Amino acid sequence: MNRYDVEHEPRRVKIHTHSRHYTLEIEFNQPNGMLTFLDVHFFHRTGGLEPIVISERDVKQYFDYFDDLKTINPKLQYLEVGAGLGGFIPYLVNEWSQILTSKPIVIDPADYRLMANMLRYAKQLNLGVGIGKRLDELIKRAEIIIDPGKVYLVNTRLGEALRSVPELQAIADVVIDLLGPVNYPSSEFHGHDTDIEDRILEMEKILLKPNGIHLFKSTD
Repeated sequence: MNRYDVEHEPRRVKIHTHSRHYTLEIEFNQPNGMLTFLDVHFFHRTGGLEPIVISERDVKQYFDYFDDLKTINPKLQYLEVGAGLGGFIPYLVNEWSQILTSKPIVIDPADYRLMANMLRYAKQLNLGVGIGKRLDELIKRAEIIIDPGKVYLVNTRLGEALRSVPELQAIADVVIDLLGPVNYPSSEFHGHDTDIEDRILEMEKILLKPNGIHLFKSTD
């Protein structure tokens, strides 16, 4: 019996865990077998009204948003909050790991092993060569992030990470939040305070060394 529930639509496939806490959604357009559009993302339902989107932005999008990332300094400690399956941390590992002074850090409660398994299951659906290649890439990103020899993964929410791992305070030269907790502050705080996003940013600043660089982007 399959471990997942699958919904097939003409241009979309959804794969759910039986609990429905995680959904992998693959949207595509491939007329005559030619892939012209592809978007792969997860939804994680945590009990709130809106699910959290776990995305897979490529490293180029990080560079587009943050000029400070275009020049990598291997002596700096890089930390990403809410990395999801984004490409920046895997890029650091693949291209710079031999000369990085410190392993990059990820703070994210996402279930990376589950997501990798769901992506592997999606590959078995044989949706097309182009889609399969993208799924392979995302599987590799997940594998990099959960590899303790490559990345220091703190697999919990930001607030809990600060409480349970005090050595994270003032550890990073560069803190990155690209549509992560700053975009989903309700994942950290309940309520509808007008300053809830600012509270997330203050928490992220605790991670920074003096004169560190704080890079963040929300949808607002």
